[in-house]
Amino acid sequence: MPLSEWKKFGAMKMPLAKWHKLLAETRTKAEAGDAYAQWELGSYLDGGLLNARRDAFAVKPNHKEALRWFGRSAEAGNAIGQVALGQYLSRKSATKQEEAEAISWFKRAMHQKSAHAAINLACVYRDRNDQRRAFFWYARAAKMGDGGAELEVGVRYHKGLGVRRDPKQAVAHFRRAIGGRDISQADREMAMCRLGEAYWEGCGVRQSSDKALEWLLKGNVDDDIPAARKLIKQIKRESKL
Repeated sequence: MPLSEWKKFGAMKMPLAKWHKLLAETRTKAEAGDAYAQWELGSYLDGGLLNARRDAFAVKPNHKEALRWFGRSAEAGNAIGQVALGQYLSRKSATKQEEAEAISWFKRAMHQKSAHAAINLACVYRDRNDQRRAFFWYARAAKMGDGGAELEVGVRYHKGLGVRRDPKQAVAHFRRAIGGRDISQADREMAMCRLGEAYWEGCGVRQSSDKALEWLLKGNVDDDIPAARKLIKQIKRESKL
């Protein structure tokens, strides 16, 4: 599970006593050497835990302690802990040495077939503006079944970013993202909108205003994607739908 999901978990409503019990049980396991519990404890300490009314922390964030537990989990060989440690080390303010260490931890996690490690490696190279290597790692994550990576690979094929432009490949990856299991709903909807754009442009598929509108409406069902909203209006206006 991505670290971001555990931060959401930390914001769930739960009585203070239950949070303290959960934290104590997790800490006991972590101190006994359970690598998964060490990562879990680090996640709790990283984001903090909110009380049932969500107006105060039941457990305050402690980033220094979180980093220590991520480190212990990573050293013990836990891939999730290795990714979490790499994320800490590759933050925006990271030094070159820290970034190099992060890459090392991500690659260790990759040996355990962690798609999240591949995505994080892609992000490191993307931020370095090394688009070729970024594409390579997004593609690795996509092959490992990550739907969000499928979407990113599709976008890069569409734009020719880090890879030769190939509209048909872009459409194929958008479809895989839409039908994928390991993908957030937001990314699935974005893939639908991207497919709709492809139909409107006739890029990688036969041009079809009807199919473009169909996919755009599915993707922008909550009307929260401005670009899709704008294109939907344009299609309706030009097609007089």
